Amino acid sequence: MEVINQLYFLETSPILKYLLFSEKVERQWWVNRIFEEREKYSEFHTLFPQLLKQPINFFEYMRVSPETFFYILEKIRPYLEKYCSFRKCIIPEERLVVTLRYLSTGTSYRALSFSFRMANNTIGKIIYETCDAIWEVFSSIHMPFPSTELFEQIAYDFEKLWKFPNCIRCIDSKHIRIKCPNNSGSMFYNYKGYFSVHLQGVCDAKYKFISIDIGAYGRQSDSGIFTESNIFKNLEAKSFNVPNYRLLPNTATPMPIVLLGDQGYPLKEYLLRPYPSDTNLDPAKETFNYRLSKARRMIECIFGILVSKWRCLKTELQMNPEHVDIVIKTICLLHNIIIDKEGIDETLLEQTSVGYFELNILF
Repeated sequence: MEVINQLYFLETSPILKYLLFSEKVERQWWVNRIFEEREKYSEFHTLFPQLLKQPINFFEYMRVSPETFFYILEKIRPYLEKYCSFRKCIIPEERLVVTLRYLSTGTSYRALSFSFRMANNTIGKIIYETCDAIWEVFSSIHMPFPSTELFEQIAYDFEKLWKFPNCIRCIDSKHIRIKCPNNSGSMFYNYKGYFSVHLQGVCDAKYKFISIDIGAYGRQSDSGIFTESNIFKNLEAKSFNVPNYRLLPNTATPMPIVLLGDQGYPLKEYLLRPYPSDTNLDPAKETFNYRLSKARRMIECIFGILVSKWRCLKTELQMNPEHVDIVIKTICLLHNIIIDKEGIDETLLEQTSVGYFELNILF
């Protein structure tokens, strides 16, 4: 009886008949008519030539100066040029504009597709390819593997600018909000109540990244991320070209060269953290905590500058974790490129550091 019912359903179901016997619907257009007029109406072809004549508005739109834009463009042009025998390809200038516009606003691919008159999947592909090219070309220039000479210069800067001797970097991590990955359970769900990956950064005394580590699960702690990171492995293997012990100022006591972390990091010979604030501290320990916090605020300010300049970090990144990694790496690298080419943005620095400085004064 059950078999008869199934056969009757197969014979009478209109939906099944349509799926089995209807002809495949042909696409009306090879390219959507909206996108066909890209070179006439797109945001790049109408607005970009006018922005080139107004550097201030260009910076507000791109978040980089025209000089920095063309510096990046000329280096990555060979990686972005495409060739096709039957249609005109998207030029490298347009690809870089699309990428910077996404990073600086966090606008959805769908919205960008209508602004730039190209398909949303094309927008995503352009962003990933451009970020790959930027990292491939500039990582060895603006975020090189640190040398002993570089560490010595950083130690000098920390002592001169922030009154903390024998320090060569600061370390901290930040949650980057992402879309929940498929079949990930609660691995990416953090204590703040959203899905994220960790960006762990190490910086110098002048607001630049020395090294970064990206992709740890959002549910992990700072200490757990650190002990599994490449930064920790290099420090434990002593492959970071760190200088030898140095004398503290006005003493005959040799001390190791260290990096500074908050209370979420383990205490190591090469890693200092503040004394616990829930205990009664004598004046010497309070002074140490104040100096360490004042020097360590470099990394806190860098994260604040990143979020203020690259607004995609204020939204949920709608992409797979492997794409999240390259986008975040590119943002950190662009941060270094901008400082090297344009200097530090004093307005953003004041916005990110004033509150942190006031907390230290109260401390």
